Amino acid sequence: MRNNEDYEKIIADLKQLPVIEDKTDKSVLYSRISSKMADSQKVKSKKQIKIVPILATGMVAVLLALIPFILNSTSDQRADQSINHDVATTYDYAEESDQVGSSEEQEANSGEATENSQEEALQQSNELRIAMDEVPTRSHVISADADELLVYGAVADAKNQYVIPISFIVEESADVLEYYNQMAAYIQEDSWNTAEYVLEGASFELNEADKEVLIELKDGFTLGEGSAHAYVFEQMLASMFTPLGIEKAIFKDGVDLGPIGFIEEMPLNQGETLYKLYNNEFLIPVPTSNELSIEEALVEMNLNEPEFNVAQTIPDEIQLEVQSSGSLLELTFDDVQEFTNEQDAVTMIEAILMTAKSYGFENVQFHNPPMQQISGYNLAEPINVPRAVNPVDLRDE
Repeated sequence: MRNNEDYEKIIADLKQLPVIEDKTDKSVLYSRISSKMADSQKVKSKKQIKIVPILATGMVAVLLALIPFILNSTSDQRADQSINHDVATTYDYAEESDQVGSSEEQEANSGEATENSQEEALQQSNELRIAMDEVPTRSHVISADADELLVYGAVADAKNQYVIPISFIVEESADVLEYYNQMAAYIQEDSWNTAEYVLEGASFELNEADKEVLIELKDGFTLGEGSAHAYVFEQMLASMFTPLGIEKAIFKDGVDLGPIGFIEEMPLNQGETLYKLYNNEFLIPVPTSNELSIEEALVEMNLNEPEFNVAQTIPDEIQLEVQSSGSLLELTFDDVQEFTNEQDAVTMIEAILMTAKSYGFENVQFHNPPMQQISGYNLAEPINVPRAVNPVDLRDE
């Protein structure tokens, strides 16, 4: 029993020893141990009590029995270490994979967000264009190639500052002079927000051979005080008759024009003007001061005049470079991305065309426009200036 306990104690003590892996063959180990024991016996003093060979043999046997156990223990420990290392490596790899996956997911989400943003912007642009296409645009001019019969009328704005030219489209068989003599019936003062038609009750006779119009004003005709009224009166007659080639107005009984005085005749001409929008409905000629150049006139078209219900026709964000060659006016858009409102764009183009016409140009070429086609205008080619402005169709009335 005692021997068994000693044996177990030896086993326990041996397990406490440092783990050493030795791949040496068992037979070689046995030879080395035997050799060491033999040498040890030689060195010891002869007086020492010699160990019984049987005991030595027993110890060797014990060691030989324990070697496989030690080797197996070492192998198991290394296996555990290997497993732990593999687990740690797997964990690290998984963590790294998660990080990479997270990074890739973030990049994917970022790319998806950018793509969604681009798609939303494209969708909004398409919706804007669809909306622009669905809303019909209104033209303020009659094109140069139109062959309708026209009667030219005019009326002052509500504050008697500007003239509103009107182009009435009538039947081909109509008596033009009759329309002139009944002009007051076609001027819609209330709905157009205009002043009273001052030529109501007047009669006209055309002498196209001499390029004159004979005017008989109603009894008691008066313009009121102020030179502005006289100027507006003069420009009304010019708007009505110069398109017919008339160059002079003759007043049958003469007329008192206030600050100008009493006159019997008046030359009719339309000078250089720029065009703005009145009452959000009519293009009106605004007289230029100090002989503005066409480039300066285009800059003036950026200005609003809210006190007179007059709006700009060239938006603030539009910048134009101006060049001219003979009868051709060339305008270059400066970095305009797109027209945000088709009606405003059409109004701008037509106001520019009418302004160019008043300056003596016959065609306008737009360069670098945001779009090549808008409404009925091909911006890639020179555009003829219009025949007339502010059409009102009377053919079905």
